[in-house]
Amino acid sequence: MCSGAIIQARLGLLVYGADDPKAGAIRTVANLPDGPCSNHRLAVIGGILEAPCRQQLQDWFAQRRLG
Repeated sequence: MCSGAIIQARLGLLVYGADDPKAGAIRTVANLPDGPCSNHRLAVIGGILEAPCRQQLQDWFAQRRLG
């Protein structure tokens, strides 16, 4: 997801399934919505159906690596 676009769009609520602990910019590495440089705050709900979302992402990237 593009956190910059989410902030610029001034969304009021972001709901997502799985965090990206290595490169995430929402609630993980950068945490842009709560950062001092952010001009917009939004409510964030993460971890909705986390296990199936994580599996879907892992499967998709595994397929991309195969060819």
